[in-house]
Amino acid sequence: MDPHVTWSIADCVASLRLGRPPVNALNREMIGQLEAVVDEIDRSEARVVVVTGGDRFSAGVDINVLKDAPPEDAIPRNAEFQRVFSKVEQHRLPFIAAVNGYALGGGCELALACDIRVAGPDAFFALPEIGLGGLPGIGGMARVQRVVGRGKARQLVLTGDRVTAQEAHRIGLVDELSDGPAEECAYELASRIAGRPPLSVQAGKRALREGAEVDLAAAQQVDLRYCGVVAGTEDRMESLRAFLEKRAPNIVGR
Repeated sequence: MDPHVTWSIADCVASLRLGRPPVNALNREMIGQLEAVVDEIDRSEARVVVVTGGDRFSAGVDINVLKDAPPEDAIPRNAEFQRVFSKVEQHRLPFIAAVNGYALGGGCELALACDIRVAGPDAFFALPEIGLGGLPGIGGMARVQRVVGRGKARQLVLTGDRVTAQEAHRIGLVDELSDGPAEECAYELASRIAGRPPLSVQAGKRALREGAEVDLAAAQQVDLRYCGVVAGTEDRMESLRAFLEKRAPNIVGR
């Protein structure tokens, strides 16, 4: 079985690469490999993950899979894909999507499952399933509303229109625009995150995710809980000492 999802690590930054030519179209085999790689990264020394597809992020679910599948396969197939994308969203490490070319359909939904999205100048995004008589089925409709708001989400889902990297950045679908390939900006951002105390980074990701799903008062209690989680870590004590001593902290991940 050819590997369609591979990864490597350098300086605590994991690079997760989608590689199913020509357009990184997603099928069950590739989704299974994605899950396996995400699990391997979880056991590694990585502190942050950059997801890239090279010059094309992903064109979404393979049309041949959809064309040949019986209608009753739609729910179990999408549920399987959703489960893996949720692993990315709920992973203890932050995931950064580095999008060049296009992130369409399931590719856009994978980017939405990541914590931060970086786009190259040639990137564009779409949830085009409506034009194929379908709907975004891998959690994209739920996630896009939370990212860009209800009105813009309705426009994206109900028209299936493509948006450029610049427009995606304007509406909040993209967090950072890169002047060159998206990886350049994504790895620089990942390096900054990897240099922070990892237990605080992971607690911050969990607090932000949990707090986004509840009202303000409950979210503030979530904040307090995770502040308590990191209060006694070695990195917390070392960071405070280093600040007072005007030096860089020696981060150890404990």
